[in-house]
Amino acid sequence: MNRFNFYSELLFPFHFMALGTALLLGGLASVVFSPVLGTVLIVIGLLIVTAYRGIEFDRQALKYREYNSFVFIRFGKWEPYQEVKQIFIKTNIVSQTVYLKISQGTDISNEVYDAYLEFENGEKIYLAGKKNKEKILNKIEELSKFLGVQINDLTEN
Repeated sequence: MNRFNFYSELLFPFHFMALGTALLLGGLASVVFSPVLGTVLIVIGLLIVTAYRGIEFDRQALKYREYNSFVFIRFGKWEPYQEVKQIFIKTNIVSQTVYLKISQGTDISNEVYDAYLEFENGEKIYLAGKKNKEKILNKIEELSKFLGVQINDLTEN
């Protein structure tokens, strides 16, 4: 096994995925009455619902690519690499301000565990992020075995 595909995350948030599903279902329902409109809605819905990002590694050729996938077709440029130094996890605080009519605004903060891959030349690539530390560790475990590097947990400081 010389190639490894790491599915990172969806490109669109949940509400866009719901919109894509609605467009897809609406297109399927309307294709009988208006084939052109139905086909356009189906294509747009499929593009939204199947969109995700990932990273693919080719160990034999020593190259990788970060890609975006639409309708299971991957778009991304292959880049060479010499060696993977480490995979590490660190915490980040993600905050969002919600404004209501009756208040100045409320800040909502969450701690997120982000996984990164670092090459020998110092370049870092974002792999994935989760709110649960165990989930992110499980997600990157297979990649670390494929690349033969350990996972460094920088959250235990």
